[in-house]
Amino acid sequence: AQDLHDGLGQQLAGISCLASVLRQDLDGKNAPAASAAARISNLLNSAVAQTRGLARGLYAVPTEPSGLMSGLEELATTISQLFKVRCVFKCPQPVLLTDNLKATHLYRIAQEATTNAIKHGRASRIEIALSFAPGRINLAVSNDGRQLEKNCDARDGLGMRIMNYRARVIGGTLVIRNRTNTTGVEVICRTPAPAKPETPSEHGPSRVKTKNAKANLHRG
Repeated sequence: AQDLHDGLGQQLAGISCLASVLRQDLDGKNAPAASAAARISNLLNSAVAQTRGLARGLYAVPTEPSGLMSGLEELATTISQLFKVRCVFKCPQPVLLTDNLKATHLYRIAQEATTNAIKHGRASRIEIALSFAPGRINLAVSNDGRQLEKNCDARDGLGMRIMNYRARVIGGTLVIRNRTNTTGVEVICRTPAPAKPETPSEHGPSRVKTKNAKANLHRG
């Protein structure tokens, strides 16, 4: 991921700058090739954006303890912008994880759950909630889309199986169910954590300002 960003990404950015200079020079001379230079410049800008996106996808969760919060907040923002839905991230208190592997699996579960909410549930509102309970970290992704059919096995489908696999890898459990007394589906992952939450003072200040809102979590 770092090689993509710092290597290929920087090279493409440099070529894009040269193409932009060439386009401006050709525009000033009213040269016929100016339009072709403009297209090349636009394509290079698009390639730079795609490369950065790939780098973020491969390295979705920063390695610092607040990385999961940062990643989920950015995921909510990206989902909102790409799909024109309301996707919010709620975290009542800082949830710090020094285990980047666990943080990455939780992030990927949230990513798959939000994608399913849009692709299959046709949701217009999605909530990603992260919270800490004694000895446990809770991740819940809920939406207002279509519910699962009565005879539907929530474990079916490649995405569902991958989410279950990720939960097992980190010693957690995964529940996928219809929300009660409303529309939509909720995906809840619970995974073991220290009895007491790690505090920002132990690792330096958190980069994410958590939002003082209660996550809609249910005990199974």
